[in-house]
Amino acid sequence: MLAQLDISEWREPLIKPLHGEGDGLSEIRFLAAGVQQRPLGFRSGSAEFTIVFWAIEKGDKFVPRDACRRALERKAQILADRRLSNALWLALE
Repeated sequence: MLAQLDISEWREPLIKPLHGEGDGLSEIRFLAAGVQQRPLGFRSGSAEFTIVFWAIEKGDKFVPRDACRRALERKAQILADRRLSNALWLALE
């Protein structure tokens, strides 16, 4: 659904910028199979979002607990070497 929206429309409740431990990341928010899915990522271009870690949410906490730390490490690696990320182009109808 987000891929069909202009990135300026990416806001709560669909996506939420993180603060504190996750500062510099955003979480995509959706429910699948009764589980709160929370892919973590960052704006990596004007109309680009890079997912760096997939977490879930239980009791208002990320699982695994170190999801933000791991996501920020991957973000730093990707920013240092863009070859570490892969584009996923979606054909939308």
